Amino acid sequence: MRFRELFDKDMKPLWNKIEAIKEFAVLKNTPQSNIWHLEGNTLNHIKKVVEVMEEELFKMNVDKDSKYYLIMMSAALCHD
Repeated sequence: MRFRELFDKDMKPLWNKIEAIKEFAVLKNTPQSNIWHLEGNTLNHIKKVVEVMEEELFKMNVDKDSKYYLIMMSAALCHD
């Protein structure tokens, strides 16, 4: 699978497809320390990081069709 296949045409994450990948599915049941992360589990934390990355790329006016955009969104998705 290619990273591009995990995003729709507008570069929004396809969470149903992402969560079907076993390495991401287990993150629903992976708790995080409430001291550092209030999201509850690792998957929710990743979703928040991806959302923030999308906001930052928008502020920077990065073209959604660029390789840079895909790399940064993929990095946010896989950062944990």
